[in-house]
Amino acid sequence: MKIQEVCDLLHLTKKAIYYYEKQGLLSISKDKNGYRIFDEFDIERLHEISLYRKLNIEIHEIKRLIQADDKEKIDILNTIYHHKKTEHELQKKELEYFKKLIDQNVSLSILDEQIDYQNIAKAIQEQVPGLYGQLFIQHFLPYLQGSIQNDKQAKAYQTIINFWDHTELKLPLGIRFVAWLNRNKETSMIEAFHQSEKMKEDFLNDEDAYEKAKQLMETYYLKSQHILFKIIQYQQRQLKIQLQKVGYNDIFLPAMCELSPEYHEYSQKWQKLNTKLMQDLGMYYDHKMRLCRKE
Repeated sequence: MKIQEVCDLLHLTKKAIYYYEKQGLLSISKDKNGYRIFDEFDIERLHEISLYRKLNIEIHEIKRLIQADDKEKIDILNTIYHHKKTEHELQKKELEYFKKLIDQNVSLSILDEQIDYQNIAKAIQEQVPGLYGQLFIQHFLPYLQGSIQNDKQAKAYQTIINFWDHTELKLPLGIRFVAWLNRNKETSMIEAFHQSEKMKEDFLNDEDAYEKAKQLMETYYLKSQHILFKIIQYQQRQLKIQLQKVGYNDIFLPAMCELSPEYHEYSQKWQKLNTKLMQDLGMYYDHKMRLCRKE
């Protein structure tokens, strides 16, 4: 079938199909004249993609689903299902409180005590407004979708709030400029952070993760020896040094591990991989956060 026939059959636009193709969800063969030719597999794949999109599954999740085997697919769908179910229950509860607010059956102070934020991320964003919240809290967004379940998490949450409330950073000019450019693009920034973390998670789950990471580290080290790369990386290194001084590694990150079991697991995997890489490659970061190789 040609693309217009597929559009008519599946009620899709050409632009939607081109977009799925660009995102790596499809690989359509072409005839000698350059026209896309869709076979039965392509039609079935488009049905699958269309169904997932109607269920509001994000593109990066769809990519994981279509690349997974049957067992992995069920696991991924289960994870998405439970996440959406939690969201639905929270929204339902939120609507109930809206009704109470409209009916004015309960005082505002009592309602405030009764209502919790939709998830930990929302709570932190509210308590840490502005640039810090955008640059750091959003980075952990995928791991803060649940609610606080125990005293240990509650203590960790308070540690994080206190940390950001008392932390003053002088952000490098380049980073402030990027944040200023994105000041009206909060949603796209959140999605970018979310996709970035998902890519890292997928990378960790890859069977060849160590070999790929080794190659990336070698490439990064070679680039880091060039003066232009050093200039570009300077501001990021300055920020890392500042963060280390204010207790980001000693206070904030341990609290994040206590607050989010998902982040704790993710963090341990990265630390294990990074430690092995550094040992095997004979590399280390000096006091100025420069990547060095042992003599």
